[in-house]
Amino acid sequence: MTRTKPRETEASALACDIVADAFGHDCGLVCRVLAQRGSMTLRELARETHLRSSRCQQAILVMIRHNSIRIMQQENNDEEDNRYQINLEAVLYRLRYSRYLLHIRECYGKTQELFFEVLFQHGMLHTHELFARISVNQYRLDISRTNTTILEQGTNLRSSPKTAHLEDFLPDNII
Repeated sequence: MTRTKPRETEASALACDIVADAFGHDCGLVCRVLAQRGSMTLRELARETHLRSSRCQQAILVMIRHNSIRIMQQENNDEEDNRYQINLEAVLYRLRYSRYLLHIRECYGKTQELFFEVLFQHGMLHTHELFARISVNQYRLDISRTNTTILEQGTNLRSSPKTAHLEDFLPDNII
């Protein structure tokens, strides 16, 4: 026997643990079933995982948004004919996200790191969603920096933090 089969099992188990940790129990359950049984339809997944169809569908949508599931469409475009398959490579790449962020910060700066951090956390986003989430993250960073500075200086806590604007995130040559 070769060692390929146990490695695949170990990789699948690790990927399912990563999915469960990142996205929750339902997604981890869907991942385990797909890793064990291969591609399945929504109805088959709901039956195997013992989840309601709506919860199973939500788990699939979360995982699709993060590129953790591939959709294989059948010839007739009926919704039930779509089969879902786990994307083990994409899931295992999640272990490297911190390295990616460190490299991006070193090469491109903190602004671009913030863009990628939001994308890694939330998956595929529309542009307006991306900027909205970055604004929220930047605002939280500004508040924590302001509070840290205030506490270090021993000044009054009533000073207001700077609000983030779109121009704060774009390089100078774009504006």
